Amino acid sequence: MLRLSDEDIRLLATALVSQVKAEHHEFWIDPEKHYQDHLAIGRFNSIFTDDLVSALKEVTNSYKKGRNLVWGIFLTLVAAGAVWTAVQGWLHGKSGG
Repeated sequence: MLRLSDEDIRLLATALVSQVKAEHHEFWIDPEKHYQDHLAIGRFNSIFTDDLVSALKEVTNSYKKGRNLVWGIFLTLVAAGAVWTAVQGWLHGKSGG
């Protein structure tokens, strides 16, 4: 029966990882980075619960509706101002003419 020391196992693992990196370098993901990414995703998921995402969607929809309302009011006031200016010009031309 073959017995491997911890050092032998470390050397074999290092050689295996080096071989995998050499053969599949464009697909290689560093194990530590991969692990850290999973931790980050876990933190993200614990913060952005389904309820929070739903609330953010509602806020976004409200913002869009409010923005559209403000633009609608603004354009209505511009149109009313243009009509009022035209009426004033017409009245001024009628009385001065």
